[in-house]
Amino acid sequence: MLRWLKSIHVKTFGIMAVATIVGLGFTYFVINAIEYHVQVNATSQRLDRSAQKLASLAASGTPKDQLIMATSLIPQTSFAIHQNGHLFLTANNSSGLAAPVINANSKIGAIEVTAATGVPYTDTLSMELTLGTLVLVLLTLAAALFISKMITSSLSDSISEAINAAERVASGDLSARIGKVGSREFQSLARAFDSMAQKLQDHENEQKKFLGDLSHEIATPINAVSGFALAICDRTIKSQDEMSEAAWLIQEETDRINHLLKDLRTLDRLDIAHTVSREAFFIDLYIKELVLRFSSNIASKHLAITWDAPHEEVLLDRRLLDMVISNFLSNSIRYVDPRGKIRITVKKHQDELVISVADNGIGIAPNHLNRIFDRLYRVDEARDRASGGSGLGLAIARRATHSLNGKIEVTSESGKGSEFRLILPLEHHIPEDRTTLSSDDNVQCEKLDIATQG
Repeated sequence: MLRWLKSIHVKTFGIMAVATIVGLGFTYFVINAIEYHVQVNATSQRLDRSAQKLASLAASGTPKDQLIMATSLIPQTSFAIHQNGHLFLTANNSSGLAAPVINANSKIGAIEVTAATGVPYTDTLSMELTLGTLVLVLLTLAAALFISKMITSSLSDSISEAINAAERVASGDLSARIGKVGSREFQSLARAFDSMAQKLQDHENEQKKFLGDLSHEIATPINAVSGFALAICDRTIKSQDEMSEAAWLIQEETDRINHLLKDLRTLDRLDIAHTVSREAFFIDLYIKELVLRFSSNIASKHLAITWDAPHEEVLLDRRLLDMVISNFLSNSIRYVDPRGKIRITVKKHQDELVISVADNGIGIAPNHLNRIFDRLYRVDEARDRASGGSGLGLAIARRATHSLNGKIEVTSESGKGSEFRLILPLEHHIPEDRTTLSSDDNVQCEKLDIATQG
């Protein structure tokens, strides 16, 4: 990297030096042209004055020999004097006139003088201008050298900070940051890198917390199973009633582990990859089937459940949809007190399908709402363990919703109940080769009051 920076330094200096030399060369020719034109103007004015003076002398009757002597005093100039239109005198003081030739005319009475001279082009500059140009070249080259060193030095410091931070992150130190260094453009890169490192650090912290919580979740039922198994082996538990109770508890804890592992496999499968497989079905028939599937759980707590769904055909991944809505309903059943109420509502808003599951259960406090979709997070740890929840249900629901390109909204008030809403974009294309249900299956709005006689 340092070799690259040195190369940049040399290239920057070289480019600026070449640009300076080219610019000064152009300036040289411009100044030379300006000086030449100044010389031409001065020669023209001098020639006009000479022609006027010579015409004045000739008009005053100056003898011819004196006029010849006067013209000899003006070098590199040819003269012609006419009197009354006739040539009176000629004088040529140059072997040849350089281009361009400048002419001047002066007429006084019957006398007319014509003068001509050449202005040779020269590419030599004055000593002062030459020295000034040399000083300017040296100053410009020094400025180019300084600027190139300043740029490469700034880049070197910034890139060194970036390399150091990147190496620390690569070695596992996710707390490394570049910070505000270098130019404004480089700071944009630094902010992007720091944001990436922060997200990686947050993800690592979440994974560590998840693994810690997971080990605790697995250790609790395993310790219980191990304890009861040891009690059976060392004959601490002797009576048939104690043996039955121990066997029942072992079965309960084993079921809890299996349920947790099943949820973990489901979540892992959703995180790794899932191909969305859409199928056409009627949403009201799906809700009816869902309620019937949970009827025994609803009856055991003497709950009243109502549902309202249009006879609308939708094109969705039914398995993913069921992961979400089943989780909403099972949570409502779990956290609603006996003889509570649950309502499922399906509505269509423009190109969206909104499925709501509302209850009058224990609700969720505001400080928990932002965490309920985290893996293994529980609002009420003791109560949720007793009810058999793994703490992964809402995390699975969120991941399945993401696969459906939808979103979940939650409103809840502690002690008054919760409402979970799944909002999905609707697909309008329905395959033509689908199986169409008969009109006898049309269920508009149905209310189920499922209760068990005590």
